Amino acid sequence: MTLSLPLLVACAGFQFGGSERDFRPPTDAVRWAGYVFRSGEGTEGEDLLVDGALTFTVAGGEGPVEAELPYPDDYPGYWSVELPPGVPVTVRVAGEGLVPSVWVGDAPANNGSWAAGSLFGAEESWLTALFEGFSETTGTTLVPLDSGSAWAWGFWREGARGACGGVRVAGAQVACVGMDDAGALVPVTDGAFTAWFATGLAPGNVAVDVVEDGVTVLHEELPLAGGDVGVAGWMVPAGGSE
Repeated sequence: MTLSLPLLVACAGFQFGGSERDFRPPTDAVRWAGYVFRSGEGTEGEDLLVDGALTFTVAGGEGPVEAELPYPDDYPGYWSVELPPGVPVTVRVAGEGLVPSVWVGDAPANNGSWAAGSLFGAEESWLTALFEGFSETTGTTLVPLDSGSAWAWGFWREGARGACGGVRVAGAQVACVGMDDAGALVPVTDGAFTAWFATGLAPGNVAVDVVEDGVTVLHEELPLAGGDVGVAGWMVPAGGSE
């Protein structure tokens, strides 16, 4: 399988934990906004998420916060939400023809925007092709998504490095893929990789850990329901670069 350039750009440019621009000092709430695509292959002006739901859950908050489309006619696919500054958040992207996807990260400290292409949905046909490619490349069984099963995948941010053997999801080592010079997927059992993936995950808070020299340097939990796909695109371990 060959991954298209837009997906690589989306993977490399993911900066969900920070803002592209900051506009004012911190207050009791910040405005966070940006374009959202229907899949990792979205490009500017195309394949934008123009309906559906972008739901933010704040750690320790009273309930979910729904993002809005403030300019649906002039700027379709441009979403905006108001959140407490600098708090951990979970984001669920859903819509017609999408597999619900779950991201975790931190709200910005100031008003700002996420980089276009850094937050996207999981269009069913795109996600299926992606995971089928992962499965075929690594020779692993692709457990179907259903009410009792979830998927997850992740990738390093641009400049970060990490070994496949150190990534654990729900306590188990994941399967990983890399890319050759032609852009085709190749299996990776250890060392540097392009993406990792896991299927057949039990619904609940799914732990994602990165272990280096026997020490856990990164830990996150993806709150996944059956039929969800979790996305870990923020992963920069201790010692990694940004």
